[in-house]
Amino acid sequence: MQSRTPKILIVGGGAAGHAAASELRRSGAEVEITVIDGEPGGPINRTLVTKGVLPGLLEPSLINQPVVTGVELLDGEAASLLIEGVGAEEVAEGTESHDRAHDAARQRSRGVRLVDGAEIHADAVLIATGAKPRGLPASIRVDSQVDVHTVHSVSDAVNLRNALAAAREGEVPQRTDGVSTAESKAVDGSVEDANVAAVSAVIIGAGFIAAEVASYCAEAGFSAVVIGRGEAPLAHSFGRRIGRELGRLHSERANAVFGSGVLSVEAGPADAGVRVLLEDGRTIVAGLLVAAVGASATANWAGYGSGIPVDSRLRVVGSASQDRVQGLYAAGGVAVHEIGAEEVAIDHWNDARDQGTHAARAILSDLGLASDPGEYKPRSDFTLQAYGRVFGAYGHLVADTEESEIEFDGGEGAQLFEFISPEGTVTGIAGLDAGAAVRARAVRLGEPV
Repeated sequence: MQSRTPKILIVGGGAAGHAAASELRRSGAEVEITVIDGEPGGPINRTLVTKGVLPGLLEPSLINQPVVTGVELLDGEAASLLIEGVGAEEVAEGTESHDRAHDAARQRSRGVRLVDGAEIHADAVLIATGAKPRGLPASIRVDSQVDVHTVHSVSDAVNLRNALAAAREGEVPQRTDGVSTAESKAVDGSVEDANVAAVSAVIIGAGFIAAEVASYCAEAGFSAVVIGRGEAPLAHSFGRRIGRELGRLHSERANAVFGSGVLSVEAGPADAGVRVLLEDGRTIVAGLLVAAVGASATANWAGYGSGIPVDSRLRVVGSASQDRVQGLYAAGGVAVHEIGAEEVAIDHWNDARDQGTHAARAILSDLGLASDPGEYKPRSDFTLQAYGRVFGAYGHLVADTEESEIEFDGGEGAQLFEFISPEGTVTGIAGLDAGAAVRARAVRLGEPV
């Protein structure tokens, strides 16, 4: 029986953090809940940054997450994780102090030190700080004068929309053949190099953010070039066949460079913002540059550089014995799951939401306030809307997945696939313009073929 009301601290107010707070409050358990979040203006629904704010469909204030009733929301940024009063920098993975701290953590509360020096302690801490955009690889030489746009926050989206509009004022007209023909020169003759395309934006990367930005450009009348390594973008999320269709859409509706990396990015001539030199010798002149090369876990502050390993209940696990660290949990894009032989982070909004809910139930179970929620398994849906098409999927594609096409009564161009693990179970469902069929098929996740 609890002698006092347990305190639960949630670091991060996004999808996972908000869902965890909501579930804790919905459970009716007598607990004190504090959420720390440093997002300017308060926690937001980040999926609406590109879907709503970038195209100007939503005012920034309309994507704020609602505050959960009865939850204390603090505006702050975590600087370090406290385990037994020791800062995260002193319990780095693999050190003796790390092992001692993990042992001590089995009996005592943990907490967080904020950037302003304040310390907050709790009986359970859920880390839900998500992921942030990666910078361009160090192998790409980037002129210090170049403004590299990312699209993560509200201000990012507003700045990119304004920059595209400004670039349009002095935009060089786009070549009709994009970057596909090596013999042409820039149409206005202002650049002497051959193999040049002049466009509004060059987007390095071909993932979710790249597709949404390129799609916005196409719909808003801006020319864009998408640079990706392979001709099947997002094959790891939707499979090879649907990935190739997305690649075709990039080539058709924007322009696409597949198979050639970037050597350097330089400040462009007076009538264009940047010059991007490719490994194959081609040059792209653009009004601006967008880096969309994926995201990395926001975990450095807690002493975890590449994500936080969790067990099947989303409890943080030790580095050596894989024993859990009692009272410490992670959910959302910051968590690293062991799925089959893979260690993966799942940075989709709905999955982060479901992880947060599951972590809350695990916390209550470990505090003796609820039953064991069982194992967490990725079954959530995620979608991409690009070029007027809807890409949707459920689950997770494990390594060596078999991709099997499913016949169904869909419209023109609709596709549906099932993904089967080497063990013979269904791990994912994906479709293109097949929303109802994908949802109906999702009940097979986890079932043997």
